[in-house]
Amino acid sequence: MTDRDRWPDRPRLVPRRTLLGAGVGIGSLWAAGCVPTPTYPPQSGQPFEGVGTFPGGIGSADPTPTSVLLWTRVHPEFDRGEGIAVRVEVATSPAFADSDVVFVRDARAVAERDYCVTVDATGLRPGTTSWTPTACTCTAGTIPSNGR
Repeated sequence: MTDRDRWPDRPRLVPRRTLLGAGVGIGSLWAAGCVPTPTYPPQSGQPFEGVGTFPGGIGSADPTPTSVLLWTRVHPEFDRGEGIAVRVEVATSPAFADSDVVFVRDARAVAERDYCVTVDATGLRPGTTSWTPTACTCTAGTIPSNGR
């Protein structure tokens, strides 16, 4: 007597061996390369500098309740031989009203440091959201890039 004879109203399930065999078959197709692999555009081999004034954006690291380390890289095309002046500001509002600015520091991006600027923003208020309107002041003018 089979289980089907004992319980005729029980729904018919897929046998375990059939399910395992299907899994092995699908896995074999994938291993054989029948699953498409992603394609990438051809690479030129030239270094990519990114786009905009701050191609890498503005990064933050090592936060404490009253400070944060800010990092950015300025695009080298703005250098006219003397480095690039960068002003880093931190404010408590994205409007950047004078009363909201809690930190200001001027720095210089130079070729010797790959036009990277690292600033330790200190004196911040604990438990508040801070905004960083980093502005690049150079011969091209002031070009803002906001971060939070």
